Amino acid sequence: MSKELSMFSGLGNAVAGYSRFRHVRTYVAQCSTRHAGKEASKRLMARVGYARYEKFIRRRAAWDALARPVPLAYLEAIGVDTDVMSVAGGADMEAYREALAIPRFPRWAIVRYMPAIYGRVWLPPGATEQEAVRFLLGYSSRTGWQCCLSYPDLKAIYIRPDGDVSITHFPPVLLIQGGFLTTGMDGRDIGACRIGRGKTSYGQGG
Repeated sequence: MSKELSMFSGLGNAVAGYSRFRHVRTYVAQCSTRHAGKEASKRLMARVGYARYEKFIRRRAAWDALARPVPLAYLEAIGVDTDVMSVAGGADMEAYREALAIPRFPRWAIVRYMPAIYGRVWLPPGATEQEAVRFLLGYSSRTGWQCCLSYPDLKAIYIRPDGDVSITHFPPVLLIQGGFLTTGMDGRDIGACRIGRGKTSYGQGG
C-alpha cells in the first residue's frame, strides 16, 4: 500500500461549476439506488463475487463514485444501460469542452524542488491563465525549478526552466480493461509523493 506524504497533493486549481464525469456518476448512482437495503446489497455482493459484506459496501460506494475501477459485473447487476451510459458520457464530454472555454484565474502552481519534494507558489492576484504562465516562466527560469499549473479535473500546464511549456488534458474518458470500467488519467496525483508500492508523481517527465 502506498502512502501519500505531500501536503500539496490535490491542491490544484478548481474550475467553477465543472465536475468530471458528473453525468455518468449521477446515472450510475441512480441505478445503484434501485438496489438499496441490506438484502439487495447481499444479492449484488453474490453476483459480483464478494464474500465480506463490509468490504463490498466500501467498494460499492467507491464504484458508484467512479473512484476506483468498476467491475462490469456490478454495472450489469445494477441495471446500467450501455446506451444511456453513452449519452451520459457524451454530456460529460460536452461539459468538459465548455469548461475548457471558460476564462480561468488560477491562484497557485505546484513547484518541484527536487524528486519527491514539492511546494506551492502563489500567483499574482487576479492573474489570468496566460499571465500566470508568463509569471511562472520567469519564476522557473530564475529558480531552476519546474512548475505545474494544475486543474486536476481539466488539464495541467507544465513549465520548465528552459522555457518549455507543455499541456496535458484530462478529458472524461471511460475505458474497459480486463472486466472493469476505468476512468482516464486525471491530475489529482500531480505533486504527490508516495512510498511503498506507489511512486512519486509529477505528470510529464516527473
